[in-house]
Amino acid sequence: MLLLLGFSPKVPVSLYVYEEHWGATIPIAKVEGNEGVVLKTEGSITHYCEVEVPDSILDPERWKALRDSYRFFQGTDLPTYHFVYRAGDFEKHVITYGPPNISPFLGSVFSTLTQAECRREVVPKRIVLSWEEVFVKRRAAPMGEYERLLGKREVKGEDLKLAYSMLKRFGHDFFTGVILMDSKGRTWLVKGEVSL
Repeated sequence: MLLLLGFSPKVPVSLYVYEEHWGATIPIAKVEGNEGVVLKTEGSITHYCEVEVPDSILDPERWKALRDSYRFFQGTDLPTYHFVYRAGDFEKHVITYGPPNISPFLGSVFSTLTQAECRREVVPKRIVLSWEEVFVKRRAAPMGEYERLLGKREVKGEDLKLAYSMLKRFGHDFFTGVILMDSKGRTWLVKGEVSL
């Protein structure tokens, strides 16, 4: 009989990071094992990228040592960040009220993910849009090619790519709300939800 000393099968590990701000839920990262999809902003472009994830931020012992929440007391209009970690039967959901670097380890996790090298761009699996006609005094950006999506909820096929190009153009505002004007002069508040 063969005895393997010190052998332990690799436990499946996953991590989901998302931001909540102004009523929007913004997926930041979805990790399975040592690969993940991460929201990155590079210059004026926001996009999702496939990245390699190091073991150092997936160590279960580091996650077990964390509190359930961390609070930043300056300012009331700060986003909250959620880190949902799973390793085998262990699960930890940590919330930071304010920037993730309130906890040095979570700050390291966040920066490691968002600064990782982009292997390739990834179009989200699902995008849902909401449309609300609004009246604004200021001039709104013209809808242009996005008018093809007007009134559509879940977008598919070529429309999914077009909605993703809207996310890339407007970044964070795509989730919290962008005001656009259609060809008839009506203005719309458009918000997007993304599933990775």
